[in-house]
Amino acid sequence: MASIDLTIKPAQTEITLKPNASYTQAYDIINNSAEAIRLSSSVEAWLPKDNSGSVQYDANITNTDFSFSLVNSDLQLGQDFILEAHQKRQLVLRITGHTPESVDAYYTFFVNQKPLNSSVIGRQNLGRLGSHILISSDSQELAAPELQLKNFIITPRFRDIFQKINFNGEIFNPSLHYSSINGQLIITKNGQDFSRQDLFPYTVLAQSSRTLACLNSQQESIPCSLPAPLWPGVYSGTIILDNGRQQSTNSFSFFVLPYSFILIISMIFFLLLLSLRNKQSISSKPSV
Repeated sequence: MASIDLTIKPAQTEITLKPNASYTQAYDIINNSAEAIRLSSSVEAWLPKDNSGSVQYDANITNTDFSFSLVNSDLQLGQDFILEAHQKRQLVLRITGHTPESVDAYYTFFVNQKPLNSSVIGRQNLGRLGSHILISSDSQELAAPELQLKNFIITPRFRDIFQKINFNGEIFNPSLHYSSINGQLIITKNGQDFSRQDLFPYTVLAQSSRTLACLNSQQESIPCSLPAPLWPGVYSGTIILDNGRQQSTNSFSFFVLPYSFILIISMIFFLLLLSLRNKQSISSKPSV
């Protein structure tokens, strides 16, 4: 049997809950394969692993601040069900908060493939598909955290007109609640806008960082950069982070110099000088 071929929508849910309140989220589960599959559902807690968006699941992560159950009348969380070929089924998850404290918690709602029957055990490639759940709970209305730019560097160190300029850094969230990046990278030269790029709207978890990235025309994440060739001179830049209440600006500047032209001219001058010295040396030799 082929590997799992499922679709789950939505891929991520972001929830703000009042203490002791409940929230329901509907998930569409679609079997895209030509065979029936047996599935079960589960919810697992996770923690951020690094600044690239990777997560770490650990059975030792226990969080009793929230509980989960299925609203479906004929199905419970963890119970097996059959999804026929090309069939779609909706699972409705209820999330209930149990804490009066200000807290964030992160989970994944999984649909897990199981052997269809005992005769095919060992011949199926089983897998699972998940949808992230980001929860913020607070008795007060949550204000957007003020994100911060950290570890910002510009590469390469020696910036030539024929080299791409890269802008690297991290967006840090110092608050206790997750927030989405909303901002721009603006480059100017001689007081005029040279380039404007929207930052990719990653969600930055509480007390965590995400790598700085920009948004291309296809709404994809790309490294923030200026493509070559560039005019020589002084460039100024600003990274703006907007949290809805106010903007934080991070300014910088850098030089682009024609190193390649200087190197080529220097080499030509050196070769001409060497050629002239050789000619002088030959002409100074006494004739026989």
